[in-house]
Amino acid sequence: MLKIVLFLFLCIGLNAKAQSLPEEHSQLMFELMNMPFKKKLKTLDKEIKQHPNDPWYYWMKADVYSLMGDDENVRLCFEKSIALDSTFSAGYGSYASFLVYSGDQDYEKAIAYSTKAIALDSTELYYYLNRAEAYLKAKKINEAIADARYFNKRNENSFLSGDLVLFYSYRELNDAALMREFLMNLNVMDMSFMLNLEDATLIAWYYESYGELGRMCECYKAVAENYDLSGSDVPEALTEKLLKCKSIDKKK
Repeated sequence: MLKIVLFLFLCIGLNAKAQSLPEEHSQLMFELMNMPFKKKLKTLDKEIKQHPNDPWYYWMKADVYSLMGDDENVRLCFEKSIALDSTFSAGYGSYASFLVYSGDQDYEKAIAYSTKAIALDSTELYYYLNRAEAYLKAKKINEAIADARYFNKRNENSFLSGDLVLFYSYRELNDAALMREFLMNLNVMDMSFMLNLEDATLIAWYYESYGELGRMCECYKAVAENYDLSGSDVPEALTEKLLKCKSIDKKK
């Protein structure tokens, strides 16, 4: 049940990696989840008219535009939120997360905004994870590793971690011994929600090269779980790998 709830939460939008809403805004965010996009925007515009200086409504509106795939308006809403309140850590943090995955590839700005968010609220761990991802994409590997390790050390939610950042950082370093040590201590099922088929296949390749076929199959089973929870069809390539794993299990 926990995994299903978490999966639905992660599907809400880009702000899954931002700080929690204040209590007075959380009920509205919950209500917005069940509305069509036009009604979401209309509802938020009404709130903005009543509370023109509250940056949270622009933050929520950015989330709606993100789900709609309207990147331009996502940027405008985040810009408006931090213009209204220069101490609005969630605005900087969520904007940074958006920039990491947008087509702009403005990783330096993402790093700067994550750093600003951390300066405003160092207790929100997801800002460190956002910055770690930005550092990784900017090829600042040591900084990425430091933030990902910091996040992992302090984060109590085993389903969300900096392990993918660490994996790709160690891959960039091309340090075989460090990579093996990391992977042999990794619980793949704990990071299942972060895995897609490309990531799982790459991690599985390392395990296969180590002769760790059980761990290899865990990678494929973890990503298959995501398809199952979302109700999506399992790709043929993944089905073939799962069949191979069944054959391996029978031989044990």
